[in-house]
Amino acid sequence: MNSFAGRGRHVLAAASLLLAAACAPTPEARVGDARLAYADGVEAPPAGGTDVIVVPNRPAALPDGAAPLRIAVDRDAVFADVWPLIRAVRDRGVPAVFYVHDRRRRVRVMAIDPPPGGRAIRVTATAADGKVCVNLPDVPEAKCAMTAQRRVDRPSVRQFVREAFRASGIRKVRVDAEGGLRWSDVVRAVDGARTCCQGEQMEVGLSLLQ
Repeated sequence: MNSFAGRGRHVLAAASLLLAAACAPTPEARVGDARLAYADGVEAPPAGGTDVIVVPNRPAALPDGAAPLRIAVDRDAVFADVWPLIRAVRDRGVPAVFYVHDRRRRVRVMAIDPPPGGRAIRVTATAADGKVCVNLPDVPEAKCAMTAQRRVDRPSVRQFVREAFRASGIRKVRVDAEGGLRWSDVVRAVDGARTCCQGEQMEVGLSLLQ
């Protein structure tokens, strides 16, 4: 047998295997049944604590387990299904973090705090169209963005909050999201605000849009 032809077949076979591996779908980042949303600037999960899983149409109650709570919300759950748990966590003062994934699809966590007091840049995100608007306190005019996919656009949030911070020096940001908004969009709104301004410590909190 021609050794060159034989080597060629081996090379083609190896290349086919590599191509198949490259085309294989990347595994989703999950905790339990919850498919995680993506966020930047996140941390490794804390040791110990109690996991809480929230999936669509199955809200979770505050458990009696050890703190901190590590809350895994499915990316397609709506904010209204998560909000009662968030309120209970805050009312009882229970330490909690939320599972997300990073760019390498590693399971990570981020904090989602209550709205800061005092004057704050305001971010509003609506469910029907995924529109996000940012305005300064006491200023009715807002900058808004909406994508064709009707999803919250993280880069727009980041840019608008950065511009508001540079114009005002205000480091506090209040994110108000509608109850029908998907959790992945809520995370995009919060994450865009908290990562707006390199080198600046922003105080970002989340609430239900009334």
